[in-house]
Amino acid sequence: MKRKKKIYPLILSGGVGSRLWPLSNKNLPKQFLNIKSKDSLLIETTKRLKNSLYMPATFIGSYDHRFLIKNNLDKENIIYDSILLEPTPKNTMASITLGALKISEKDSNAIIIVLPADQIIEKKKEFNSEVQKIVNACDLKSIYTFGIKPNSPSSEFGYIKKGKIINSKNNIYKISSFSEKPNSDLA
Repeated sequence: MKRKKKIYPLILSGGVGSRLWPLSNKNLPKQFLNIKSKDSLLIETTKRLKNSLYMPATFIGSYDHRFLIKNNLDKENIIYDSILLEPTPKNTMASITLGALKISEKDSNAIIIVLPADQIIEKKKEFNSEVQKIVNACDLKSIYTFGIKPNSPSSEFGYIKKGKIINSKNNIYKISSFSEKPNSDLA
């Protein structure tokens, strides 16, 4: 009998809210705002994970936002594994490392999906289908990332350059290069 692969979401709910100022600010960052629905972006992220693919999520965020995170989750009766709090912001890699260590204490074979709490992804079924494709088709000892084709140049996003194809059926490529938020001319 084939063992079902468990996917553990790690939801990054840090950030200080500078990009959408004045709507978003250090006391109420964008992940706690209702942008395109009645729910905050944090709750929209958790609703995307209401699927049998996923285990209860681990959240990581700022100590200063601990009540915002907990109140958002409790208000919607979201079942979660844990909430990890950073006493001071240490950027994405530190958060991912902390969360991955916590999850791997529970399951050393965990498949971890890292999700920012402030993204808008309207096509939930398609998103979950893409996650399932990677879980089924790939070497799970590697790191995979999702990307979308930009509509126009922007210095607000990182850029992934596709390399050699890994799996043509599922449209999975090696990454040739990544540019973290390039200047306008390069974008």
